[in-house]
Amino acid sequence: MRRAVLELASVRPVWSIPDESTTAIRLAFGEGWDVVGVVTPGSSDGDGGGGSADAIRGAVGAEVYMGWGVAAPVVRAGGSTLKWVHTAAAGVG
Repeated sequence: MRRAVLELASVRPVWSIPDESTTAIRLAFGEGWDVVGVVTPGSSDGDGGGGSADAIRGAVGAEVYMGWGVAAPVVRAGGSTLKWVHTAAAGVG
């Protein structure tokens, strides 16, 4: 089974991904995908505060990561399997 990690919960509730959007993303990936929704809130400011312990665990063997910024620990955990990293933050450094 292929895996995608969504780390889009924010300490600022207005920026957190709505449940219906997470559901739509899961459906868009389709069968054969395990879409891990990380519920631990991170910072959505600047480059973001992604890289929670749950996201790092989920990234092991994952192909896709979506979060607030690009967290180095998540990228390291994804290793050679991570093919797509997407940030929801603008102006990532």
